Amino acid sequence: MSDLVEKMVAILADDIGDMVARASVEMYIKQMGVTDNAIGPEHVPELADKLGPGLSVFVGSNKAEILVTRLKALAKGHP
Repeated sequence: MSDLVEKMVAILADDIGDMVARASVEMYIKQMGVTDNAIGPEHVPELADKLGPGLSVFVGSNKAEILVTRLKALAKGHP
């Protein structure tokens, strides 16, 4: 799994657990037609937007927005 994917999982894992975070990220990457190793910063905004609605179920809409923003920051090189 790429370093970028690991960073996304780490951001989410604090709030939804490692297993759910990893499964969610991997599922949406697969739906996007990209492999874990080929995902790049250009894919992160779309992936974050796809994760948002599901995150709302687990952590509420306000926290989901914060997590989506943190994920999108990875596309700009910010952890």
